[in-house]
Amino acid sequence: MPLLMKPLIVAIVSLSIFSVAPRSLADVVVPIDQALVQIEGTQVPILIPSVVPNVRETYVRGRGTIEGYSLDFSFTPTCDGTACNYAWMTAERGGAFFNPDELGPRDTIASVKLAKGIQGQFANTCGAYCLAQVAWQSQGVLYRAVVKNGQKDVVLALANSAILGGERRNAATRPVAQNDAARKCQRLTRAWLTSEDRSTPINVRDGASTDSYARHLGYAGDEVAVLNQKLGGGYCWYEVRFPSQATGWVRGDFLTIDTGE
Repeated sequence: MPLLMKPLIVAIVSLSIFSVAPRSLADVVVPIDQALVQIEGTQVPILIPSVVPNVRETYVRGRGTIEGYSLDFSFTPTCDGTACNYAWMTAERGGAFFNPDELGPRDTIASVKLAKGIQGQFANTCGAYCLAQVAWQSQGVLYRAVVKNGQKDVVLALANSAILGGERRNAATRPVAQNDAARKCQRLTRAWLTSEDRSTPINVRDGASTDSYARHLGYAGDEVAVLNQKLGGGYCWYEVRFPSQATGWVRGDFLTIDTGE
């Protein structure tokens, strides 16, 4: 009986919404659409690696702000810290490369040539664990790929995968234009979720910010009751309640509104 349980457990894990079955140990495909949904709201060009090298399985967790975003690749679907993250990627508008004068005695730094002829910086920095990192700049944004306790060739493969993938966009990162009512953040009674792609889920967050946790997901066409509204990050956010009684905050440009007039 124990011999039969192990493959069953593996099969169940692989069904997680954020889990992707690997094609090989060195080529695990990243769920691009899921990652884009998680970093909605960022205003920088989005680069995401197509694959994560040298792993059996990956779970993706992301966070977006107006000035950048981060994507963590972890061993578990409930990872909420660096202990279970083995790689990540960040983007920061106006970010800076490592200053060699600020590195420790165990740290190393070198120039590297990346895909498309881009000049980048490789660094291996060590503290509680060592981080193999590659950074490069594009359009005023500093991108950084990091592999914990990783090798140079592995982090280079991660960075090059992001560069070769090109800029990523989907309906979640191309919201429909805000209408006048949304700009004014006026009081509403009910609304419907909207998106350019009806199959793309819309984040319903704990607070009026893209930094807030997305506790629920909705879809274009879902009718909601509007409970409250406030400005945040240059957008009007609405606290909504679904027929299921689930509540949360949705950005105004993902709502078609009904003023009740």
